[in-house]
Amino acid sequence: LTHSSGFYVGNWNSNVEAGLYNGASLEMDFYAGYSGSSGSLEYDVGVLHYAYPSSASGNEIDNTEIYAGVSARGFGLKVSYGITDFFGVPNSDGNSYVQLSYSRELGNGWGVSASIGYQDPAGALADKVTDYSVGVTKDINGWSVGASIIGVSDKALASTSSSLPL
Repeated sequence: LTHSSGFYVGNWNSNVEAGLYNGASLEMDFYAGYSGSSGSLEYDVGVLHYAYPSSASGNEIDNTEIYAGVSARGFGLKVSYGITDFFGVPNSDGNSYVQLSYSRELGNGWGVSASIGYQDPAGALADKVTDYSVGVTKDINGWSVGASIIGVSDKALASTSSSLPL
């Protein structure tokens, strides 16, 4: 839900691999914030809470972060800061994520996008992680069709065959 003042609230849900999320099969994301613009600069600040309602008791993996982002001329910068432990890892509050992005419409319904992100889990995990994506979209009669190449520097984090190395 978005208000004309710039305030918004929302929810996003998805099924998840129970082996990766401590027995949870559902992820529920709740977010709220404020967005606006000043000239060609757009901004967005808010809070995001990831909830896993069926995760094993005693080892909750819920996560909450605050974020701020700015964008102009297709370029974007977003910084997120964890105010709770990083998905249940003890003593990992203060984790951070920085993402640089670019998107551009090419005309005739075509568009391109790219991003690179850097996760610093505040000492919770041995390795910091970099992710990236490059994609293309096509608008077909109001429907957006797209394809992207997505990668991560730690391939074990992208696997669904085992639990995360926490």
